[in-house]
Amino acid sequence: MKHYDKIFLVASLIVLGLSSAFFFINEPKIAAEKAQTKKILAGDPAGEPWKNLDIEIKTEEPLEWPEVKAQDADGLWLFQVFTPPKIWVDKSGVFISQPPRKAEVDPVKTFPIIFSEIVSTVYPIKYTGDYGASLVQLLDTRTNKPMLARKGEEIVVEELGTGGVANKVKTGLTMVSFSKQRVKNDKNDTYEDIATIVLDDKNLGRQITIVSNKPTILADLNELVLKSKLNPSFVWKMKKAGEKTTLDGLDYEVKELDFSKKSAVVEQSKNGKVIQTVRVSADGNTVL
Repeated sequence: MKHYDKIFLVASLIVLGLSSAFFFINEPKIAAEKAQTKKILAGDPAGEPWKNLDIEIKTEEPLEWPEVKAQDADGLWLFQVFTPPKIWVDKSGVFISQPPRKAEVDPVKTFPIIFSEIVSTVYPIKYTGDYGASLVQLLDTRTNKPMLARKGEEIVVEELGTGGVANKVKTGLTMVSFSKQRVKNDKNDTYEDIATIVLDDKNLGRQITIVSNKPTILADLNELVLKSKLNPSFVWKMKKAGEKTTLDGLDYEVKELDFSKKSAVVEQSKNGKVIQTVRVSADGNTVL
């Protein structure tokens, strides 16, 4: 056996001896502590003893919130439960229930009428093709029926009558002129034929110009529509200046109308006295 093995063996024997000595010395003390702990756990706890208590379970019941009652003889001081009262003092030192000065009100916020939309009236007759200048094909979008037009002749369509018999009905439309022009489209470097038809419409009492198959807008029949911020049922359709209406006891009159800018100047009054004049537009309201 080498000398370092002997050293390791001696050290191990020393540790073993010390451990055995510690156990034999402390073993009676450990046994006594175990017995004491066992005795304490077997006894009754100190202090107030635990009791089982019956807890009353509350059930939901409908309750009525009491009416707000006035705190003064005039019935002006109404205090809500969770709202602190607003009390002011006048110049003489007397408490008052209303503010001595009127708060400044933004007229734009109080003006109830705002812009809604512009409704355009589209002429129901469309150009769909032609067989030369002498015969042009049109379409009535209201009935989805085609019509043939000849220059200087009133357009006639066929409608089924009683017994399935076809009757010829005059439309009140007469083609005054028809022309075609070839125009270059610079975007895609192509050419297209632009047709122009002038109709004499007896129903409208005037002539209407139709360009190719584009929709024909009857500008004089356009309507600018205004609505109310507070009253969803209020709708005001207007075609020209001078039109009037009433809303919530106030009178309103259109002073100016501009369809291109989607705006109308509206005067608000009561009993003939002007309150304010506001420009109502798609971009918002402006006090004038």
